[in-house]
Amino acid sequence: MPDTFPVAVTYLADHVTFLTDRWGDPVGEGEETEPEEIAALGLTREEIEWVSEQHTHIFSAENSFLVYCPDPAIFPTAVDDPFAIFIEFEIAEDFLPDIPMRDARSPEEIAAWRAALTFFSPAILHAARGAQARLGDRAGEAQTVFDLTAFYSDSFGFLIPLSLSHMHGDLSDLLFHNDLPFPPSLHAQMGAVTQLRWTAPDEDVDPTVLPGQEIP
Repeated sequence: MPDTFPVAVTYLADHVTFLTDRWGDPVGEGEETEPEEIAALGLTREEIEWVSEQHTHIFSAENSFLVYCPDPAIFPTAVDDPFAIFIEFEIAEDFLPDIPMRDARSPEEIAAWRAALTFFSPAILHAARGAQARLGDRAGEAQTVFDLTAFYSDSFGFLIPLSLSHMHGDLSDLLFHNDLPFPPSLHAQMGAVTQLRWTAPDEDVDPTVLPGQEIP
C-alpha cells in the first residue's frame, strides 16, 4: 500500500468526451445527426448504445458515464484504451467556494478552495485507499479525480477502464456508503489531506489552490 494516493483536480470536461448521460443514453439522444463530439471520434449513436447495453449494471446506479479520454495525464490507460467509465459523487454547492477554481487568484479565494479540498479529504482518501486495495495489481489503471465540471456541482470519483466495469459496484460503495462521520472532524481532515498527492493538470488552475502548497 502506497504512502500517498494521487488525486487529479481538474476540469474533466476539458479532457474527456462524454458519450452517455448517467442513464447510459448516448449524448444528443433524439437528434437527427450525431453530436459533433461523437462524430469527430468516428463513432455512431448505435455503437455507443451497444456498449451501454453491455454495461447495464453500471448505469442502473445512475452515478456513472461512458467517456472517451485520450489524455494519459488524466487517465493512465489512455494510450492503450481511451474508453472509460467515470463514477462520480456530486458535492452540494453549499460546501464549495462561490468562485470557480480556475478564477481563484486572491489569497482569500485560494484559501477557500484549499479549505474545501481539505474538508473532503477524509472521504477522498477513503475512496482512493479502498480502490487501491480492491483493484490490487490493476490499481494503477484507475484515477481518482476531483472534477470541477459536474453538471450540477463539483464532484469526486474514479475514472476506470471498461475492462474494470465488474468492479463498479465495489467502487461505488466507496463513494456512497463510506460510513464516515460528517462533517469530518478537523483531526480527520488534517490526517487525511497529507496522505493525498494532489495534482492540477490544467494550465489555467493555480497550483497553490492545492493543499500543501505555499500561498503567495
